[in-house]
Amino acid sequence: MSSSTPLKRTLQIYILPTLHNKFVFHSRFLKPTNKFERHATIIAFISRKWRYSVSDEFSYYWHRFGASMIAKRQLALAGISEPESDREIGKLDFKTRVGLSLYQFGNRVTTRRAADEYFLKTINTAATNIEFIYPPGLDLRAAKDQLANWINKSATHRNKLLLWSLIFPLDFQIAKIHLPAANIFFVYNCFRVASHFRAMQGARLLREFFDGSESSAGEVMGTNIVDSETASSEGRRNKIVWNESKEFGELLKRAIKSVEEEDAEYVRKSAQYSASWKWESSGGDLHDDVLFKLEKDLKLAELSRTYRRARMQYFVQNGNDI
Repeated sequence: MSSSTPLKRTLQIYILPTLHNKFVFHSRFLKPTNKFERHATIIAFISRKWRYSVSDEFSYYWHRFGASMIAKRQLALAGISEPESDREIGKLDFKTRVGLSLYQFGNRVTTRRAADEYFLKTINTAATNIEFIYPPGLDLRAAKDQLANWINKSATHRNKLLLWSLIFPLDFQIAKIHLPAANIFFVYNCFRVASHFRAMQGARLLREFFDGSESSAGEVMGTNIVDSETASSEGRRNKIVWNESKEFGELLKRAIKSVEEEDAEYVRKSAQYSASWKWESSGGDLHDDVLFKLEKDLKLAELSRTYRRARMQYFVQNGNDI
């Protein structure tokens, strides 16, 4: 390749349906072109892996607590409980109501409306082409509407970036009182600033791609599945492709069928009265095991993490995005 020929790098973005007729967008890592990019990608991956592991550990106990409260509440309402006296059942019901309220409140407090931020900051600005990959049957118009909404409202990240930047002096004031606490606040403050800056950069790149095309930004919301090209500031030809992938669809169907059969067999052997998991073809939630299988088959790092985090947001926030 001659030095005058620009390097074309395609960013692949996979789209999957989730709760409340929403969609999860997950970006595949760009292939590193030099040692620095390779090492930076590895370090970033390990850092996130460690952070996610700690988060998962806390989440496990938190949601186990919530599940126990829900189970006790159901038993109390059904009149089935371990305590024998009505008074003890009444106490259990009150404790369960308090526990459920605490669990629901904790979920709302700790679950931000940040699905757009999570996605936009994964957009690598080194990409010259973008390929959106989705399975057959997915409501592409709705997915484009959601993406367009994120791009059009990306100014919120600039406002949040400014807000978190203004909080920096407070970190130094806290340091005069309690240095360890100040360090925690300072690190989190830096993380928030960097996160919103990266989301701004990702939204800017997507807007440049769509605004410069013949179909303009309206193509994001349109129903026609066409390729579009834009001219970048360096003179490169940036291309956007909407790819209805039959291969992706077959992998998804295979994973869904396998998990349905496995879950039905588990319910049968364990003699549980609950129904086994079934996929709703019109949309809905994907089983975690389906995500793990797709992640392995597609070699798509962090797909399950991206999906579960977005799904939790839509579950707690009743499908609200921004």
